[in-house]
Amino acid sequence: MGRLQSQRATARSKPEAGLGVEKRQAFALAAVQQDATHLGLRVPEGTFIVAATDEHVGRGLWIKRARPEFRVLSRAVALIESLCGAETIRGRTFVDVGANIGTSTIAALNVHGFGRAIACEPHEANHRLLCANLFLNGLESRARPINVGVSSAPGRAQLVTSEQRPGESFVARDPAAYEAEKARLARLAVEAAGVEEPELTVVDVPLTSLDVLVADGVIDPDAVGLLWVDAEGHESEILEGATTLCGRGTPIVTEFYPAGLSARADLDPLYGIVERHYTHFVDLRRLEREADQRRGRLRSVGELRELSARFLDPDQRGTFTDVLLLRLDGSAPDNSA
Repeated sequence: MGRLQSQRATARSKPEAGLGVEKRQAFALAAVQQDATHLGLRVPEGTFIVAATDEHVGRGLWIKRARPEFRVLSRAVALIESLCGAETIRGRTFVDVGANIGTSTIAALNVHGFGRAIACEPHEANHRLLCANLFLNGLESRARPINVGVSSAPGRAQLVTSEQRPGESFVARDPAAYEAEKARLARLAVEAAGVEEPELTVVDVPLTSLDVLVADGVIDPDAVGLLWVDAEGHESEILEGATTLCGRGTPIVTEFYPAGLSARADLDPLYGIVERHYTHFVDLRRLEREADQRRGRLRSVGELRELSARFLDPDQRGTFTDVLLLRLDGSAPDNSA
């Protein structure tokens, strides 16, 4: 989860940790220059191998020893357990769509009490690292990695990707989306000093849907504790193909990036699915100051459109967040907690 940024920004951290971060950044860059292919590290969430050329998820994790999804997942689990009970999470299945190299899946299994995981990742190199990282953490018997893209229905599509930022790969059903993305990345590279324009490639990948995975017995809908979606603008299509899980009100954490969603899909279907199946959401990256910081501010799903307008406003700070979608049957929005 994340947008293109200056490489210099990867060195930002707490002042007392600055020297260590700078040394790790220099080491990572030197490793690439010496043709190193991978780097390894251990953090509280698990042990990981990352691609040395991955300037986004891989190198960022190696340099900072952290990922935003670690914090977001911790907040989501605390909220779900507080509002719905610990049994909603403990021993249940974590479904990870856009699993990348396994950062969220491994944290879910190692730290947060999930019993097993289904991790879908269409990018072949990311999928190989996902499998390797599951093995390194001794989780191969508890997780099923699947090298597939998830959408509204089975089929095939183009995956637009780059070696430098494979974590920002996205499914492009419309060939015009490739040219639009190339133009966007070129523009951002000019705006962000020190960042080279990624060289995009297009790969044909298979697609499935969560409903198909349920029908095939890969996912037991009764066992799912959390659906985690990070698909770079393909979230509407994924939820359109997740009628079984959405119909049960399965908690969902999804990236909410209105500009990306509107560029690659129609936002109205996403709003319709959310408003039909869920009652509340929480902005997991911005826990409002007036709210209980442990719980965050519960907001009616009807307010998601308002949040979208805020992110689309160029005068407002920020363009994306991660939201937790919940169905709290029989309850009303509670913004005073």
